[in-house]
Amino acid sequence: MDGVLVVVPTTAGQTPEQVAQAVAAAIVADPTLSAAGVAAFADGNRVVTTGTIDSVIVNDAGLSTVPITEVPSLNPAAIAGLVGVIFALGAIALRRRRE
Repeated sequence: MDGVLVVVPTTAGQTPEQVAQAVAAAIVADPTLSAAGVAAFADGNRVVTTGTIDSVIVNDAGLSTVPITEVPSLNPAAIAGLVGVIFALGAIALRRRRE
C-alpha cells in the first residue's frame, strides 16, 4: 500500500469480515501510512482506503480476492478550479436575482 508492505496473518475460522477488519486495522496502525494520511476501514468483507493498493498476495487457501476498484479523485488544482467555478456560478445567479 503506497509502497509499504502490510502483512496481516490470518487464522482458521476467521470470517471475511474479521479479515477485512484486521487489514484495515493494520493499515491504520502503520506509522508510515499514518504519517502519509492514509486511512482505512472495513465495510463488511471489504476494505476501503484512501491509499493506493499496489498489489495483493493471499497465501491462505480459505481466502480469495476480487479485482480492486479504484475511484478517481481530483488533484488539489482541479478542486480549486471547481470551487472557483461554483462560486462564479453562484455570483451570476445572485446578480440575476437582483435584476
